[in-house]
Amino acid sequence: MMTSEMSLRVAVIAALTLTQGCIATRDYVHETLDPVTGRVSHSEARLDRVDSQISGLGTRIAGTETKLGQVEDRVGKAEGRIGEVETKADKALADLGHLRLARRLVVDMKDGATFGNNSVNLSPRARKAIDGFLDARKGDLSAAEGVPMIVVAGHADSSGSPDVNYEVARRRAEAVSRYLITRKQVDPLHVQTISYGESSPREDNKTRQGRAANRRVEILVYRDALSTGSGAMPAKPTAPAKAPPQT
Repeated sequence: MMTSEMSLRVAVIAALTLTQGCIATRDYVHETLDPVTGRVSHSEARLDRVDSQISGLGTRIAGTETKLGQVEDRVGKAEGRIGEVETKADKALADLGHLRLARRLVVDMKDGATFGNNSVNLSPRARKAIDGFLDARKGDLSAAEGVPMIVVAGHADSSGSPDVNYEVARRRAEAVSRYLITRKQVDPLHVQTISYGESSPREDNKTRQGRAANRRVEILVYRDALSTGSGAMPAKPTAPAKAPPQT
């Protein structure tokens, strides 16, 4: 009887001890795991925030890549335009290398200012012809497009010797030049006088009318201009070489 009672007491004590141990273990686990769980939750919250930031960063990166693509397109178009400009510039430079200053004939008066036989005096009829020519060609003679060059060329018939005819034609040209400068206020720096003598007849010197037409002074108006063409252009007339005296 006492043995059974002792066994019962031992069993109760053991059960109580085991129960207290379990309770103590649970308390220990709770005390140990609760802080860890809190830290895990906090870490998960931080990870969520990091994921959100990464997502936003990805969106910004995508937007930046789009903008970069647009910038590349603009750069490509700009390079294309630069290429076109460079091509035009190269062509302009090539053309510039072929530029030359040429003297173009604008207008001329090849008849009208005629002279009497062996005469170097400017007749009223010749003055009237020159005045009519100048009045009709005011636009061509203006300096709006550059100062023109006026060439006064004297001619003679073949009645005398080449030397005499050359000198007579020169004096006729000088008479017209003086008239242009003193009466028509033409700048003397832009008037050039030359003589062709008998070397450039307009009519046949065998007839009286032909010789009268050949005793003339021509007025030719030129203007300097840049040209890239390679074709022949009207050039300023040059005085022929003076013929040697006949022996």
